[in-house]
Amino acid sequence: MTKKISLLLAIIMAFCSCIALSSCGETPIEEEDDNTTYLFDYRISEDGTYYVVTGYGVTTKTVSVIPDEYQGKPVKEIKAEAFDRDYSKTYIEEMTLASTIEKIGASAFYECTNLRVLNFKEGLKYIGHGAFAKCY
Repeated sequence: MTKKISLLLAIIMAFCSCIALSSCGETPIEEEDDNTTYLFDYRISEDGTYYVVTGYGVTTKTVSVIPDEYQGKPVKEIKAEAFDRDYSKTYIEEMTLASTIEKIGASAFYECTNLRVLNFKEGLKYIGHGAFAKCY
């Protein structure tokens, strides 16, 4: 009887551990096609209606596409200095912005010297000061 209870408790604990691990944190969006990645860091806007791209996930992909939506809400903005990180500067060569992007913040792509192609749609309304400074 004691062995059955011990086995039952072990099974319950293993099951609970699996549930706990599967629900920890957010899983970033990453769908790969050739050398393209959809992996970015996000934060929700102050009014809670859209997402803002805050950075580039840790990746060595060179071609990136910002998706139109993240977690069911549109992605409308790239924050200031979003890609001003060493690994962003090194790897970003081509980026396609979501059709929903309306704003690129100041210095968003500062010193992204490998950036050669930026594809964007008609919805883009604002590009901040120095957004592409030292991208040569």
